[in-house]
Amino acid sequence: MAFVRWITIASILSIVIIKFKGYSFPSKPSPNKNFIQKNERTALKMLRDVPPSDESSGSQPDSSDPSEKSFTLPKSLFSKAKKLEISHEIGTGTLSWGDVSRGYIGNTNRKLKSGEFSKNTLKSAFEEMLKNDITFFDTAETYGIDSLRNSGNSETMIGKFVRSSEGDSEILIGTKFTPKFWPGRKIGGIIPRFGHRAVVKALQRSLDRMDLSYVDLYSLHYPNWYIGGYRALAEGFARARERGLCKHIGVCNMNGDQVSNFKAELSKFDAPLAANQIEFSLANQSAAEDGTISTCKRLGILVFAHTPLGRGLATGVYTALDPTGSKPEAPRYSFKDLEPLLPVHQALSVVAAKVSSRLSSDEEAPVRKVTTTQVSLNYIRAKGLIPLPGVTRKEHAMEIAGCFGWRLNGEEVEILDEGYQKFKESKGEV
Repeated sequence: MAFVRWITIASILSIVIIKFKGYSFPSKPSPNKNFIQKNERTALKMLRDVPPSDESSGSQPDSSDPSEKSFTLPKSLFSKAKKLEISHEIGTGTLSWGDVSRGYIGNTNRKLKSGEFSKNTLKSAFEEMLKNDITFFDTAETYGIDSLRNSGNSETMIGKFVRSSEGDSEILIGTKFTPKFWPGRKIGGIIPRFGHRAVVKALQRSLDRMDLSYVDLYSLHYPNWYIGGYRALAEGFARARERGLCKHIGVCNMNGDQVSNFKAELSKFDAPLAANQIEFSLANQSAAEDGTISTCKRLGILVFAHTPLGRGLATGVYTALDPTGSKPEAPRYSFKDLEPLLPVHQALSVVAAKVSSRLSSDEEAPVRKVTTTQVSLNYIRAKGLIPLPGVTRKEHAMEIAGCFGWRLNGEEVEILDEGYQKFKESKGEV
């Protein structure tokens, strides 16, 4: 009995020592129907928790003992990763997923009201997006975090949907780092964030929530004061990429100067900046007016457009003449909000009619009639940006898929540009 007791104690001490060194046992790989993607993610998952060498820590392993050398994924692992490419130049925003204040209902047993959605409707929307080859999903560690206990936050649901997906679609996932000293217990635990290590740890927590080995795009959620500054953040993102936790690095809500500065910091660690996500729609084009978009294009940085429908203001559905969008519910916006946008809404209607007329005479056109919402999204694509419309239901995904197979011509883009300029003039901003 004494022998068994000592063996048990020794085993426990061994596990504690291994954990103390930073190692962890790989979890059972999750099934994925895409064979190539599954094996790539699974192989990396087995390695992702092995800490890289950290020269800045001041501690060096004994070169005479191979077992004491910390393992580092090859620096070139993702350095030759293909350029970030988004199918159909459109993705999916998941800001609302798991957010009760935005209509998410965790109780799937009761009937959903207008504007509400659940895990089931989100899964149906996810599957419909994949069916139409819309494969990029944008999330963040903060999205729907209050539903984390019930696995209803955005990252957790996306991870489950990815693992249960069927077919051969190469699903791309992007998530974000919150640059706050204290982001909240549910997001970052009890340890405050500072320095480069916090970036890597935050990504590992996101990957744990999604049960994935890596994400395709890891972005700084917004520019904010951070202990260590851009240098620490850049080093953290570069190290995450070196370890194979992300393929590409991005930023969000940065202006042109901030993008240039962060890109310069990343270059010190031999890491490229792939994308910037900004707000852009027919209701808000400040990112174009202040030169942010032109700077990104000059630097070869992909530009994502979040809030591409202006929270409904740029859809042409909610107008001064129809503030409820022909729905039996209270108006979402007041006449004061909608009246200045009348030129934009009129332009959307005119262009939708023109496009529908043009497509109706084209026997090879995939659609015969388009909506003002589809026109609004294709306007952003015509500007060289990638819109990330929010999707919570299957019918949303189907409408977005209706954007494919046709483009706005120069005359139609000009009509919409003029509508936006008149909107600006009505607000006295020109």
